[in-house]
Amino acid sequence: LEHDITLKENGFIADIEVVTPDVIVTDPDDLVDAISSHSKIGISNEATLRKLAELVNNGTNCSGKTIILTEDIDLENREWTAIGKNGSVFKGTFNGNGHKISHLKIDKQTVEAQGFFGGVGQSEIKNLSIVDCNIKGAGYTGGLCGFANASNISNCYVTGNINGNSDCTGGLVGYTVVSGTITNCYTKTNVTGASQTGGLVGTSNG
Repeated sequence: LEHDITLKENGFIADIEVVTPDVIVTDPDDLVDAISSHSKIGISNEATLRKLAELVNNGTNCSGKTIILTEDIDLENREWTAIGKNGSVFKGTFNGNGHKISHLKIDKQTVEAQGFFGGVGQSEIKNLSIVDCNIKGAGYTGGLCGFANASNISNCYVTGNINGNSDCTGGLVGYTVVSGTITNCYTKTNVTGASQTGGLVGTSNG
């Protein structure tokens, strides 16, 4: 069995099928209405991306919705708040559309579930790169996602430094559980952790 892992444009393993959103949100104050009114919501800037994290962490459910990046976004090493946490994970589809999030910084060595996503559940994450990240968390820390429950991740990659101050640290995902899949993904990361560490996934269960 042979697999073609020749990198495509912008470092992705698989070709990107670009998706056009129903609406592109440029003002973060418009994101709530966009999520409630449309199925495919485009995000084009840092402020709106941070608003997504705030909404999800406060209980907004994106099930049945597709969040689509329409631009590369540089977080400029400003502290990032992970999208999704225990009790309020991201549920839905996040399509990076072949774009990258760069200079993601997290310094929360006593807080679990750290990464671009803290936690995702019954979700699909695809076509996204996290580059030049610097992430420090406690348990369940990963470049793309701290923990993924019954979720499918495809055509993503991460570069940078990942440090977990407890169990389950991975370059891509800290901890996966319950019938999720990871395909066409890779990392070029420096990963350190207390135990259960891995270049791609720290620990997988189920």
